[in-house]
Amino acid sequence: MAGDVVTLELWQQAGVPDNSVPYVDPVPPTATIPPPPGGTVFRIVEFPADPEAKPYLHRTASLDYCVVLSGEVYAVLDDDERLMRTGDVLVQRGTNHGWANRSKSAALVMFVLVDAASLDD
Repeated sequence: MAGDVVTLELWQQAGVPDNSVPYVDPVPPTATIPPPPGGTVFRIVEFPADPEAKPYLHRTASLDYCVVLSGEVYAVLDDDERLMRTGDVLVQRGTNHGWANRSKSAALVMFVLVDAASLDD
């Protein structure tokens, strides 16, 4: 059964971390897909099983580390796609990309995004 993508925002850092300042919840109430300028984002995304879903293709000015924690999901590019299974890792560098779970079970993917220079800069 198809459902909505669920995102768990674990951490967001704007700029260089300063461990000497008091703790404040690092995730704003309205987090965005890309990391803040000079910063990072750490999140887990659950992609529901949906053989008919069209991937949301997007491009961010970031270096993305992606690790499939469970299930399987396709990493979709403009002209290619790769099936990723539990334990697979993808390093994504500013390309147009999206995700499609065509299996019968949800997939969990961990993402760490690091702000990077844009190809348009």
